[in-house]
Amino acid sequence: MDFFDKNINIQNKHLNAVHPGHKKINATLLMGEVSVHSSMTYHSSIANESQEPRVGMVVHFSTDAAVRIPVQGENADYLDQCEISSICPIIFQR
Repeated sequence: MDFFDKNINIQNKHLNAVHPGHKKINATLLMGEVSVHSSMTYHSSIANESQEPRVGMVVHFSTDAAVRIPVQGENADYLDQCEISSICPIIFQR
């Protein structure tokens, strides 16, 4: 599924076609709350309707065998931030 696709209805149609009978849970988070889940969990969110910015933090764990897939197009800048250690630090490396 497209990480950058903001159309929840299209995402739901695709999810229903690929995983019929999946379990859907709505979780509205209040300010200061967090959601923790594995990469095997499909998750999305609707538009931020508050006047405050939405802040997100992602932690990815991978082995030394992980290979980064190049991304082209309008979203490449977003993912290229992984090369900036102050934004995307490596917290453990053998």
